[in-house]
Amino acid sequence: MFSKPELRVSSNPITEGTTLTLTCDTTPITVSTEELQFAFYWDGQEVQGFSSSNQYQVDSVQMEDSGNYNCKVQHPAKSIYKTSELSYIQVVGGAVRPVVSLSPNWANILTGDQVTLTCDVGSTAGTTPSYSWYKDNEKMNKYIQTNGQIIINYAHETHSGNYQCQTDTSERSESVRLNVTDAPLILQAPPYVYEGDSLSMRCYSKSGSDTVFYKDNNTIKPMNGDHLYIHKVNVTVTGTYRCSKRKFIRPSTYHDLHQTDEEFISVRELFSSPEIKVSPSPLAEDSDMIITCDTALHPSRRSTMLEFAFYKDGNTVRNFSLSKRYRVCSIGPGDLGDYSCAVRTVTGSVLKMSNVTQIQIQGNRWKLLLWIGLPLLVILSIIIAVGIVKLRHKTGQTKPPSDQSNTGIPLSTGPTLAVDGDPVYHQPRTGAPPAEQDVCYSYIDTNHLRKTFPAPSLNPQNNDVIYSVVMPNK
Repeated sequence: MFSKPELRVSSNPITEGTTLTLTCDTTPITVSTEELQFAFYWDGQEVQGFSSSNQYQVDSVQMEDSGNYNCKVQHPAKSIYKTSELSYIQVVGGAVRPVVSLSPNWANILTGDQVTLTCDVGSTAGTTPSYSWYKDNEKMNKYIQTNGQIIINYAHETHSGNYQCQTDTSERSESVRLNVTDAPLILQAPPYVYEGDSLSMRCYSKSGSDTVFYKDNNTIKPMNGDHLYIHKVNVTVTGTYRCSKRKFIRPSTYHDLHQTDEEFISVRELFSSPEIKVSPSPLAEDSDMIITCDTALHPSRRSTMLEFAFYKDGNTVRNFSLSKRYRVCSIGPGDLGDYSCAVRTVTGSVLKMSNVTQIQIQGNRWKLLLWIGLPLLVILSIIIAVGIVKLRHKTGQTKPPSDQSNTGIPLSTGPTLAVDGDPVYHQPRTGAPPAEQDVCYSYIDTNHLRKTFPAPSLNPQNNDVIYSVVMPNK
């Protein structure tokens, strides 16, 4: 019917952070490809259940994704399946995008200060890279050390610019702005600030005292002289900052107030809010379930270690560990529920929770609907049947006279005068008159008359009906 499947890999070994794509190849012989279903396995655990797709993809593959992979092909109608050979896939570390760091970590410095720029590669490839530096997109040849650093011993305003670095195995880093000025007072802060960092700012000058810091034009009391420290920052720290100092020209007689330019400090997100991802999808009873707590570190902080924890119905099912996956073998009804996960840095400086995801086994929802819906359907049917019976019974008791129903004109229910032996005439309500003449219909009701002599019983349906036409005088 179809050949034994073969597992094809997009790349092996594959560099971490890239996309891994597996393809389950088979040749249909007596069936069409549309009739076949494919499933994928990692170290014997199902990671993608049977479906019409012959591909399985892992976005941003990690070192822990290394292992033995294989696939299965089945023809559901004929209950035939075949399995590929195992393929070991190795995920290797790759050189990530380098990061430029400053020491001291100030984006603004005064002329004459010293600064060191370092190209932090964070490579796991195990090689010794060669470095290239760029200032304002032009390649640099001066100040570069053998270890890839740039050392500026005496800064000039000409050293101001945007700096980038690159290795022979990486792309260029994000640029870092260095400003060198001879202003009397500057506010010093790091070029980039991330969630969980400890932020330090300095109101810097060659002389002066009485330092005052401002955020969004509101005064902040400094915690240590010329420095302002904020421990474990979050996005609320984002804002516009400046500072001021008093410089005494003559002791106790004259002073001048200096203020810095405003600096906008934006706190960057260290890692994205986590999301719960479940495989295989859809889930089947007795299959193995893998829950992934998916998040992404900022490219400049990819070396940050994260820990993951998992929760079911608000209760911890796995404490914090370095693995972002939680596996449940041979799932059953007791494994269903509301799952969530948490991600934090190893130091606990940043913690984020995912939204709650309800996990159900395929088919259980239909069973639940049957268990609840069938009794409701029976009750609803009984209510409708009783209502129909009551409606018919009421209709039979209140059937109007045939003549009235034939005419379709409502009869008056107004008061009547009973006189012995005289019939009573009911004057009907007049409806809208026709265009040319008025027509009134009346009938004689003799049912209320007293009997003064024997007479046969009257049948309302046999009552005589007299139609009268009243014509106006012309």
